Amino acid sequence: MEQETGTVRPEKSYRIGAVRASVWKNTRQGKDGKTYEVRAVTIDRTYRDPEGGYRTTNRFSANEIPKAVLLLQRAYEYLVLEAPGPSGEES
Repeated sequence: MEQETGTVRPEKSYRIGAVRASVWKNTRQGKDGKTYEVRAVTIDRTYRDPEGGYRTTNRFSANEIPKAVLLLQRAYEYLVLEAPGPSGEES
């Protein structure tokens, strides 16, 4: 989702401590020229570098893996149950 400042933000984010899962909505164009939306999930962890700045990584310690699993489950539930579109259409 594009903001006025030009920054792209996720449609939905879930966080437990430093671990975050984000759902991104992207518009694609098919071979027939029609546009459609697809959603993807990213997962990352925030940490502080030696200079004190914040960075992200996709590496997780053993203690962070259960958090990552739970966040991926929440993102999947959002995609299937709440997100508009083919996989998230309400009945």
